[in-house]
Amino acid sequence: MKNFYKHISTLAIAFMMSAVALAGNDDIRIFPNPASDVVYFEISPDSKLGDNVLISIYDLLGNIIYEEQCTAGTVQVPLPTDMPAGMYIVTFEDINRKAIITSKMQKR
Repeated sequence: MKNFYKHISTLAIAFMMSAVALAGNDDIRIFPNPASDVVYFEISPDSKLGDNVLISIYDLLGNIIYEEQCTAGTVQVPLPTDMPAGMYIVTFEDINRKAIITSKMQKR
């Protein structure tokens, strides 16, 4: 059963990564990437996400590492000290969860 959930998680990540190609990332900028202690998310106020955005960071197993509701602009996120180095999925959603932009981020 554990392999089943791992397979579902992998499919979900593949689906989320394909959304990157469909949605594009013109409205979002992540820097520095890779990041070590702090990462900045720049959200265009003209994006389809609107002014209020929910930022979520997931590990590749689908576990939520960080979540914050913020307004468009530049958001500084201190990365957890116990967050291991590796690849992470970042989602940006409007407050009604109708528009979602997915990207990837690397922690070193």
